[in-house]
Amino acid sequence: MPAGSSLHYMGTYRIGPADDGTSVCDSYSRPWGIEGLVLAGNGLIPTANACNPTLTSVALAVRGARALAASARG
Repeated sequence: MPAGSSLHYMGTYRIGPADDGTSVCDSYSRPWGIEGLVLAGNGLIPTANACNPTLTSVALAVRGARALAASARG
């Protein structure tokens, strides 16, 4: 494969700064317009990268889980 190619699917339900039709959820992995749901996985990463995305996916999952737990506490 050419340099910079990725073997990991990414960006299928990407994060973004606004509900403008180019993203599915906010930076805390919460889908636009759906309360109490947090998404996780490589699909959140907006663009392909040239390295293994596992650490990025885990970091996004932890961030989303912390936001969900904080909202559940009130």
